Amino acid sequence: MTISIAYIADAGKGGFSPLPGLVLGVGLVALFFGVVRLAQSVLRPGERFDVGDDGLLHHTSRGDRFVPWDQVAGVREIGVTRSGDLAVWLGSGLRAVVVVRKGRNIRFNSLAGDANLLLWTIQQRVQGPGRV
Repeated sequence: MTISIAYIADAGKGGFSPLPGLVLGVGLVALFFGVVRLAQSVLRPGERFDVGDDGLLHHTSRGDRFVPWDQVAGVREIGVTRSGDLAVWLGSGLRAVVVVRKGRNIRFNSLAGDANLLLWTIQQRVQGPGRV
């Protein structure tokens, strides 16, 4: 990195090549993505959702939390759903929150297995078929 900084400092002189700056830029972008994924793995290790007839079971490393369907007020998407492999890989493809009547809300994103199916299933369970 020190060599890249020294090389960029000499950019105004003859024989300048943008290659070290490009390498540095790609490295910083890769570092950013790595930090994001590391934070996600530390904050949500082993997270899983089980949908049953009685309610929603949210498994985390901190324990399990069961929410009966009559305590789920609804589920809504947060922000704009993005498409593309990179958005899904970073967990920003789909972000949603399960609104719980008594207790903390449960958030999930596209890192949850089949997040779109999870969102649809919760909506169907809470709203019922044919209700909006």
